[in-house]
Amino acid sequence: MDTIKRQMMTVERLAQHEETISALYALFSRQFIFHQQFWHILSLEELVHASWIRKLYPQVADKNVQFDTDRFALSGIEKSLTSIKKYIVRAKRKKISLRKALEIALTLEDSVIESRFFSIYKTDTKIIRQLLEALSQAYVEHRERLKKFLQELA
Repeated sequence: MDTIKRQMMTVERLAQHEETISALYALFSRQFIFHQQFWHILSLEELVHASWIRKLYPQVADKNVQFDTDRFALSGIEKSLTSIKKYIVRAKRKKISLRKALEIALTLEDSVIESRFFSIYKTDTKIIRQLLEALSQAYVEHRERLKKFLQELA
């Protein structure tokens, strides 16, 4: 597979990753009515992240953007997507506690932060660096909100 095609596929899967997390948070917003706004806002923010990522399409197609596709291994993204989809199925089948939902969300946010996803490489173009920095900050902020909420439940 050529580099441009692989980068386009990677961009799409990364956007889908954000949308799948959004779907999980939207499900939680329906399940936890008293905390609906908290989950709804997180869900909407994940959709914003997906839109940021998709803005890379024309840049990648025009070869104005470069990034290391090994850092965004499709197999790793697929594995994470599968995991998130399992959480969705589980949450639909069985009522989970608010604490468990927060723990699941925190695990997801932490796993992205702990991956090499946000590492900046010399080969990254300016737009990629800016996107990675913005996404990194957004994930850290989500993690902090989730941790605070979880601590408040204690």
